[in-house]
Amino acid sequence: LNICHFVDGFLAIHGPGRDRQESAKICSLFAFLGIPIAFEKSTTSVTVTEYIGVLIDIRARTVGLSAHKLRSYKLLLHAWCSRTTATAHDIASLGGRLIWLCAIFPQARP
Repeated sequence: LNICHFVDGFLAIHGPGRDRQESAKICSLFAFLGIPIAFEKSTTSVTVTEYIGVLIDIRARTVGLSAHKLRSYKLLLHAWCSRTTATAHDIASLGGRLIWLCAIFPQARP
């Protein structure tokens, strides 16, 4: 069982045939710790899922950006291509977005 935590979201991945057992363990642990679970956002027995704007395909062993996240990055970069000035805050914001992208896709790093 692998668990990933990002801000206020959790992603748990486990092998086939163990989804009910593992889900019960996670629910028990979260209840014990007082961590609320948004069951409407929960899925089980899926091979492709989206987490924080990243599409994860377990069978193909690939990750990619969701259509919404990809569109957002394209718009951001196109807007930056036409800029002639920027504040320190604007540059820091762009840097943060690009760092997040590189954390998801290490091959994007220089």
